[in-house]
Amino acid sequence: MVTTKDIQVLDMFMQAHDIPYVLTGTAALMVHGILPEGYVADDIDVIVLVNKKEDSHKFNQVEKTLTELQSLSGNEKCESYDVITFNANGIKVNAFMNGREYCKQEDGNTYNYVGGFGEEGLYRIMIICGRRIKVSCVNCILTAKFRLRRMKDYMFAKDLASTILNIGF
Repeated sequence: MVTTKDIQVLDMFMQAHDIPYVLTGTAALMVHGILPEGYVADDIDVIVLVNKKEDSHKFNQVEKTLTELQSLSGNEKCESYDVITFNANGIKVNAFMNGREYCKQEDGNTYNYVGGFGEEGLYRIMIICGRRIKVSCVNCILTAKFRLRRMKDYMFAKDLASTILNIGF
């Protein structure tokens, strides 16, 4: 189960290695307080904001660092979504890096990731355990989840709607 402390530890690592990223996925929904009843985040998803076409040296450096971590964690690269998987503070981290297509931080609080699930969206700076962390907006995360067309994401949406409808006002 992911905690805010796990996100803090990951952020400390990413900042120490100058790896720009946006927190996304279920862990980001947890931070937003929008998980359906009974759900917990069991991994951390991040989008690495480095574009290979614009800064190949930085991209290669980040990819090497994360691939070494992946190897030390005993994980294998998933080619289908350009994700590097490693462990941080005992928690599985999926770092989405797309070297073939477009991925970068835009002006203001927007980013583009055109890859396996095509997330394009906004992020907010949120304070998590005293650290300023870029976190994808809820609508961007949910849109990306639905683009994957996985049954678990449809069940998540059903349970989220049920949770929202059962909130007493």
